[in-house]
Amino acid sequence: MKIRNIVFGLLFAFLVTFFLYQKGIIFANFETIEPTKLEQFMRDGNTTLIDVREPDELLKEGKIEGSINIPLSRLKEQLPTLQKYKKTKLVIYCRSGNRSAVASRIIADRGYKVYNLKGGIKFWKKRKP
Repeated sequence: MKIRNIVFGLLFAFLVTFFLYQKGIIFANFETIEPTKLEQFMRDGNTTLIDVREPDELLKEGKIEGSINIPLSRLKEQLPTLQKYKKTKLVIYCRSGNRSAVASRIIADRGYKVYNLKGGIKFWKKRKP
């Protein structure tokens, strides 16, 4: 019984750690920002927005004006296209912030300064203008 409890505890701890890692809450190599911070970045300029949703999602839900669509499913093969934006603030977003956290980690691993938009476009649309 004790061994089963230990195994369950370890599995639970692993799953919690994995979840927090995937969300970019722990061991993140990027910064998560609120929509208000993104608005400030956009006013200041020198910001590139990358939407990592699939093209059909953009048609249904819209996008943030001026963003570039690079779906997460094609991100690794499209990484060379980001080179021209290396000196800008790269803000990555998706629908709710999950895929963009994965994409942010991938891009940041290549030496870019990356920001993940908390809550994705859903949170962006709910902000008070």
